[in-house]
Amino acid sequence: MSTGRLGRYPISSRKRTGQPVCLFGSAKCRLSLLNYSRGSLPHKRTWRVRLPVISSENSVLGKKPEVMCRERLGKITFMKRAEIHTAIVSAVFVCALSAATGSIEFYVAADGSDANAGTKQKPFGSLEAARDAIRKVKNAGALKGAATVWIRGGVHYRTKTFRLTKEDSGTKEAPIVYRAFGNENVRLVGGQKLEASWFEPVKDPTVFKRLEEGVRGKVLRVDLKARRITDYGELGSLTGGLKLFCSGRRMQLARWPNEGWALARSAKVIGLDENASAQLAKEGKLGNTLSFKYGGEPPNRWNSLEGVWLRGYWQQEYQYDGWNPVGFDRDRREILLGWNAPPHLQAWRRFFAVNVLEEIDQPGEWYLDRKKGVLYFLPPEDFGEGPVLVSVLQETMLALDNTSYITIRGLTFEVMRGVGVVVGGGTHNRIAGCIIRHASQGVILAGGTNNGVIGCDIYDLDSMGIR
Repeated sequence: MSTGRLGRYPISSRKRTGQPVCLFGSAKCRLSLLNYSRGSLPHKRTWRVRLPVISSENSVLGKKPEVMCRERLGKITFMKRAEIHTAIVSAVFVCALSAATGSIEFYVAADGSDANAGTKQKPFGSLEAARDAIRKVKNAGALKGAATVWIRGGVHYRTKTFRLTKEDSGTKEAPIVYRAFGNENVRLVGGQKLEASWFEPVKDPTVFKRLEEGVRGKVLRVDLKARRITDYGELGSLTGGLKLFCSGRRMQLARWPNEGWALARSAKVIGLDENASAQLAKEGKLGNTLSFKYGGEPPNRWNSLEGVWLRGYWQQEYQYDGWNPVGFDRDRREILLGWNAPPHLQAWRRFFAVNVLEEIDQPGEWYLDRKKGVLYFLPPEDFGEGPVLVSVLQETMLALDNTSYITIRGLTFEVMRGVGVVVGGGTHNRIAGCIIRHASQGVILAGGTNNGVIGCDIYDLDSMGIR
């Protein structure tokens, strides 16, 4: 018998005896190579690979000893010695198959590593690693039953979309499930944490003077740019842009009035907007300035309209929209809107203003200076007791593209600028028992058949829940 080495594992060979050859230095996990020759492994030969019996001690399933993998036979053609390691890794994935159902299980944990095997004891660190592991099993033709990815509790920060495509689909006989482990709280978070120690009192005299007297000395600032947070998104008419959350609650972008609405009493077109260019006129944008008077106490402290948005129901009670003001007259209580404003604003329509530094006067209100990357915040009483997060993920957090027989169960999707879940095409996909919150929209079902959202809590969104 001759012995060689594959990495740090011994390779023993016996001539045509059919005896098992241990490639892993542990009898608990071995590959049986049959019909091999004496000496070194050949460069080109077909080998029969006997998949191992695995005990519960190192099984991906983590079952009791009596629930173990049956031996299965397959064929692998080795072109050269360097490919042996790839074949072994693929075989180990297949070894997780359940004897009774042919099912497979992988584990993901926030403190795991993608270099791990995806077992309960050594979980993966990302959903992508579990997805790719299932692909390997499927490509080997070894998945005969359900595949389950158990996600352990904790915060899983997301900086990009978790995307499943057609190749990740299950079947009626072998569905694929991504779900929370037991009753553990699994949170997929599209934000970045801000440490309470990063906040400091406002010292800039120019900013200090713009604040209401009652909150001077109480408003804090944090330099996001110094913390490498530089993408703030666009603060649009309805949604978009960076958002702030404290202790699991969305904080209010500084607004006027603090509660309820201001009323647009009358409107008229008063002339050409000085900011409207000839190109806008060519595009059919009239460039008219719209003037309207409002009710309520006037915003006397406003020193700048940069970044201010007026949001409300301007024409019909079902049509929520917003525009940037281009000017206002405090004494006349008159606001000017630019060329893109509605040409026929109806009287007594309701609106409010947001993103105004001078309107930080209630605990939880905040304002972002996008040019300097500085966030100003009047913290609530429980500031520091819970995490402070800003949304950074602009993309959809979970996308199912033409998949079939995939279920997402018991997960929380939160703190993002975009949509929580998009199911595009496919069939028999389910979003079940999940929480989707602190997002632009909840779930979008775009085509396909027999897809659905079941028993989910969807709330605190900028606009639609399910569409």
